Amino acid sequence: MDFLAEVEPGDRIAQYTIVRKIGEGGMGIVYEARSDQPARRVALKILSPWLVSELGRARFEREVRTSAQLAHPNIVVIYDYGESAEGVLYYAMEYLDGFDLRALVELDGAQPPARVLRILDQIASALAEAHDHGLVHRDIKPPNILLTKLGGIPDVAKLLDFGLVTSVESNRRLTLDGVVLGTPRYAAPETLRSGGQVTTATDFYALGLVAFYLLAGRHAFEGSASAEILKKQRDDLPPSLVELGVPADVARVVSWCLEKEPDARPRDARTLRAALASCTDAGRWDEAAALDWWAAHGRDSTLP
Repeated sequence: MDFLAEVEPGDRIAQYTIVRKIGEGGMGIVYEARSDQPARRVALKILSPWLVSELGRARFEREVRTSAQLAHPNIVVIYDYGESAEGVLYYAMEYLDGFDLRALVELDGAQPPARVLRILDQIASALAEAHDHGLVHRDIKPPNILLTKLGGIPDVAKLLDFGLVTSVESNRRLTLDGVVLGTPRYAAPETLRSGGQVTTATDFYALGLVAFYLLAGRHAFEGSASAEILKKQRDDLPPSLVELGVPADVARVVSWCLEKEPDARPRDARTLRAALASCTDAGRWDEAAALDWWAAHGRDSTLP
């Protein structure tokens, strides 16, 4: 099998049989696949060649192994990882039906503040688990958060793709040809500075941008080119959420996450969760409302 080519239904990678392609991004391609042992459906991510070259096989194995140790209901489960006989690096995750947050907004526009708070709280809880293990996700963005229904419970948020995960202790920026690895629209200002450090506060900034996107139905910083967006990330303030009709207490928490200086943001995920819980003007989004939404919009969607 050509390592550079997309695989086709029926192709084999290690113990996995490809069913169909379900998503693609800068890090690689995701397929629905069937596992032999144990027999189950999985989401199989095959890493992009350039990322393999940048990370190196040893670092890939170390980081995926570390990520696989995270045990949290709001973090996607990694079952397996490795290198096939053909030299393809992959990891297998739990297969989930649902909508990533980009697809959610594209389908349904700006979301009710109470629903956004529920999603943010779950992801903040997932980040608490990762940060407690000394890990920064560093690629928080709407396509890396999946909203699903599990065991009859609606609006379960799952954080995906720890492939760019960076040890807090190393504080090392991962770049390629001088370009910040990640997504420009969700890059924290400190990652754009010479010698800037990646910390847990980097994840909070990106989560604030995700919150803005959900609440406003648009990105906080727009531009026709990556350089323009990155300049705005470094220098500009986002539009006022209050002027867009978002309750003031919710807008304050989002603005806190979007402080340009990392030290001015929430000091940890538990502090952020407490601030989210203190928002009392967001209205209601209870399980009944969520079940009604899923009854109207549920479909067979999958991991991005």
